[in-house]
Amino acid sequence: METIETKGWDMKRNWTWLPIVGCCLTLASCDAIAAQPGACDQTARDAQLSCEREASGEYWLGVAVCDNLPAADQRECGRQAQTIRLEVLGECDAHFESRQEICAELGRGAYNPVIAPENFLTVVDNPLFPLVPGTTFVYEGPTEGGTEHIEFVVTRETKEIMGVTCVQVRDTVTVDGELVEDTLDWFAQDVDGNVWYFGENSKDYEDGLIVSLDGSWTAGIDGAKPGIIMKAAPRVGELYRQEFAIGEAEDVARVLSLSQSVTVPYGAYSNCLQTQDFAPLDPDAIEHKFYAPGVGQVLTVHVDTGTRVELVNIFREGDGQAIPLKEAKLNIEHNATALDTGFQGAIDSEGWSRLDITGPSGTVMTIEGKGELGSLGLTELFFETVEPENAEVPIADMLALLPEGNYTIQGPTVDGVPTYGTAWLTHDIPAGPVLLAPAEGATVPTGNLVMRWSPVTQTITGGSINIISYQLIIEKDEPPHPHAIGKRGLSMYLPASTTSLTVPNEFLEPSTHYLWEVLAIEVSGNQTLSSGEFTTE
Repeated sequence: METIETKGWDMKRNWTWLPIVGCCLTLASCDAIAAQPGACDQTARDAQLSCEREASGEYWLGVAVCDNLPAADQRECGRQAQTIRLEVLGECDAHFESRQEICAELGRGAYNPVIAPENFLTVVDNPLFPLVPGTTFVYEGPTEGGTEHIEFVVTRETKEIMGVTCVQVRDTVTVDGELVEDTLDWFAQDVDGNVWYFGENSKDYEDGLIVSLDGSWTAGIDGAKPGIIMKAAPRVGELYRQEFAIGEAEDVARVLSLSQSVTVPYGAYSNCLQTQDFAPLDPDAIEHKFYAPGVGQVLTVHVDTGTRVELVNIFREGDGQAIPLKEAKLNIEHNATALDTGFQGAIDSEGWSRLDITGPSGTVMTIEGKGELGSLGLTELFFETVEPENAEVPIADMLALLPEGNYTIQGPTVDGVPTYGTAWLTHDIPAGPVLLAPAEGATVPTGNLVMRWSPVTQTITGGSINIISYQLIIEKDEPPHPHAIGKRGLSMYLPASTTSLTVPNEFLEPSTHYLWEVLAIEVSGNQTLSSGEFTTE
C-alpha cells in the first residue's frame, strides 16, 4: 500500500492487480473464449472490473478537483470523493451479483442469439404486443416531480438492423408538460411470433436541452445484441433477456402470471400477462408489467413505491386527430372550519359536446351540452359537488366514492373529433392552516392590516404533505351582484414559503364586515381551507 501526502491530508492508493482472464489477442481467440461454457460468468467478472476501474478513475478526478481548493477544504473534499468511490464500488458488487444470478438461471454460456433476416416478418401482430402503424398508446402516472405523461407512437417508419426490417416506435415522456425523454425504439417479430427488441436511441432532457444519451444501443454495434420483448408463448417462471448491451442496457424479464385481471382508466381486462422486469445495472428498480390480449401493455407498477403508470387512451389514425384537453383537474376540497368535504374539477378544451369522466371504479360522471348552446360547444367548466358535513358523511365514505388513481376525461368535440385528458386524484388532504391574525371577530384599522396564518406540514391524518401554494381570499360580507359572476374581493395565490400578507390600503373600506379564508394546496391539487371574519373601524 502506498501513502501519499497531499497538502495536509492523506490518501491511500490500494492497487490490486487482477488477471484479465477474458482478454484475447485475436478475433479467433475471442471466438474461442466466447464459446466456453463460462462466458456468462466471465462477462460478469469483466464488467465488474470495468466498473471498479471507472470508480477509481472518477475518484482520482475528484482528488484532482480537491487539489485546487483551499487547504482548509481539501480534507473534507477528499472524504467526499472517497465516500462516493465506496458507494460506486458497492454498486459494482450489486451489479456483479445480479449478473451472476442471471447466469445461474439462463446458463453459463455466451449470449449469442442467431438472427436470420429471412426468419422475420415485416409486421408485429403478437396479441400481447401488437404494433399497428398509426396507433398511439397514452399512459399516465404520478412522480415526485408531477404527472408523468407517456405517448408510445407506432410510426410508419422502419429501420434495418442486422438485415432485419424493424418497426420504429417513438416514445416521449413529459412531466407536468415538460419533455424529459424522447426515444426511438426498434422492434421486429420472428416467424414463431416472438417480438425482438433491436435497440433504442434515447435522449434525456432538462430545461429543453439534451443532457444524456444513456441507455442508447443498437443491435450489431459495439457488441450489442437483440433480446425478446415479448414471447410468442410465455410460460410462468420463464426468464429471458430483453436487451443486451453490457454496461448500457441489460434488462431481463420473468413471467409471473398469465391470468391477471387489471383495471385501468382505459378499461378492464382479464387473462393478462404479468412480468417482473429488472436489470443488473439497477437491481433494486423492479417493475411489474401487465399486458392484455389484443391490446398490449396496459399497466406498469413500480414495486418499491407501488406507483402505477396506467393506460389512459389509445388513438388510431382514421379516428380523427385527437385534441388534448388544455386543462383537466379533479381534486378534493376540505373545510377545516365548517368540517365538510367535497370534490371539484376544472376542464378546458376546444368546444366539446360531451365528456365522460372514468376512473378506477368506472364512469363517475358524464357531462353533455344540449340545445342551442350545446350545439355551439363548451370550453371551460368548473364544477363542485355537494359538500356534506363530516358528521353526516364521514370523510372515509366520501373518499370511497372516488378511489385514488388516474381519471380519464374524454369525449367528442362538436366536430366529432376526440378530445381527451387525464386527472390524477390522490387522497392526501392537507390539515387546515391556523388563522393567526386578525383574531376571529376582531375590529381592525383599514391601513397596514397584516393577515397571518401558520404553515401546514401534515395531512388531516398526520401524514407528510407537500404544500405548493396558499390562497388568500378576502371578501365583503354581502350578496354578489345579481348579474356579475363572483364577489368583489381580494384573491391571491402565494408561494408555500409565504404565511403572511399586508392587505393593500386601497382595498379595505371603513365600518365594513369582511370574510376571509386561507387555502393550503398540496402537490396533487387537493386543498383545505380555514375561514374567519373581521370588521374594519
